[in-house]
Amino acid sequence: LQMGELITGVSITAAIALALFHQTRTGEGQVAHTSLRRVGVWSGQCNLALFNYDLRTVLPILSQEKHGYSRVNYPVPTGNCHRTKDGQWVVLLMIDTKRFLVPTLKAFGGLAPILKVIWLKMSSPKKDTKTGDKLSVIEAAIPIFQFCNAFLAREFGSRTFEEVKQILDKNKLWYAKVNTPSGAAAYQQAWDTGGLYWSEGKNAVHMINAPVQFRDTPSKLRPTVSS
Repeated sequence: LQMGELITGVSITAAIALALFHQTRTGEGQVAHTSLRRVGVWSGQCNLALFNYDLRTVLPILSQEKHGYSRVNYPVPTGNCHRTKDGQWVVLLMIDTKRFLVPTLKAFGGLAPILKVIWLKMSSPKKDTKTGDKLSVIEAAIPIFQFCNAFLAREFGSRTFEEVKQILDKNKLWYAKVNTPSGAAAYQQAWDTGGLYWSEGKNAVHMINAPVQFRDTPSKLRPTVSS
C-alpha cells in the first residue's frame, strides 16, 4: 500500500471509533466523510508550511549544499529534483538507477553522457588519496553522481516543463511535478473534497481542513437507545 492509503485507512478507523463513541454517549449516529485527496492535503501541511517559510528546508534534494549533501552529490540521479527553464520543479521517480540511468541519460544527451559515465567509472580513484583506505561503492561513485546530476540539471534548466515532459513521456521515464502550496490549491478537487477552505474574516486565507469531517445525525436514521 502507498502512504496515502495507509493514512486514509487510519483516519477512517479513528472516525468510526469516534462515531461509535458518540453513539454510545448520545444515542445518535454520525456521518464521517474523508477522501484520499483530503487526507493528502492534510498530511502534507507541515511541508507546505515549511515550503512557504523557506524553500531550502523542504527537502535536501531541493536545497543547496548543506552538511556535504546536496542535489549535486545525490546518490540516485534518476530520483533527483530538477528545475525547468520556466521555473517548474520536477522530481524523477526512478529509484532503480541500474535500470533507468542509461535510458535517462540517453533521452537527454544521446551516447555522449553514457560514454562519460563509463570513463568516470574506469578512471575514478578506488582508494582515499589521503589515507589509502579503500573507498566504499558509494564513495567511489561520487564523481559519477556529480556528473549525472549536473548534466540533468543543465538539460532540465535549458528546457520548458512541456519540453521536458515530452522527452520523459516519449521514453517512458517516471516523474512528477513538485507542487507549491499555490499549485496544490489550484486543484479544484482539493476544494470539492473539503481538504481546503477559506477562513472567515476580512483577511481570509487558505486553510487546511481536518482529514475527517463529521456531519450531523443522518436525517434518515433515528437515534438508537444506548444500553
